[in-house]
Amino acid sequence: MFKLFRFSFNSRFFYRSFVLVLAHLLIFSSHTLAQNQRQGAKADVGTGKSGKDYISLGITLNEFRSVELALDSNATYAPDGDYNGSNLQNDFPLTAQTYGYQVAYGSYINDYFKAELRMGGGMRDDTLKEALDINLSYWFSGYLGFQHPITDYMNGYFMYGISYYEADTTRRQVYITVVEDPQGFGGGRPTRVLVEPSPEFMEEGLFETRFSPTWMLGLEFDIFDDWYL
Repeated sequence: MFKLFRFSFNSRFFYRSFVLVLAHLLIFSSHTLAQNQRQGAKADVGTGKSGKDYISLGITLNEFRSVELALDSNATYAPDGDYNGSNLQNDFPLTAQTYGYQVAYGSYINDYFKAELRMGGGMRDDTLKEALDINLSYWFSGYLGFQHPITDYMNGYFMYGISYYEADTTRRQVYITVVEDPQGFGGGRPTRVLVEPSPEFMEEGLFETRFSPTWMLGLEFDIFDDWYL
């Protein structure tokens, strides 16, 4: 994200992609209905789940991409509030991967559209350069989705909604090797320095927002009866 990826999709590319995907699904649906009508099939070729509710469980992989880790020495504040730290090293881009559980409850409005609520929590965090622990503590999401059968045993779906999430970080002090006066005689002397993630830069950059638009594409496979993967 960023700094740290914020689960935010504000670019023109995202909205164009959203419109194209939605248009593709609607065209695909119309084409399938028209084709079945020409073949004498019933006009209703939906999922057959209208009015049904469902619960799903899963394990999630949360990936934080393009993280910039700023390491400062003497990361303290003076009595007047001025920051005393000095930035000695920046690592970019870094990627953190955390795991969590997720529970979803949904209801089919009709054969093609559904509403869904999701909640999840973190189970394992990740540490960057032994200096910064990152974890997605918990999240809540609400979606409206369009679903369409692709084969007799497989459905495709697209859902769009909004998410609220709570994330946390833990700083750790580590030693790094820096070169004093690298332009001096002999190229400078390496020195071990105690540093930690910058409270100025990292606090400003990490998790600046708690809400974000969220979308997903997926496939649903009919295993047997009312059990789906």
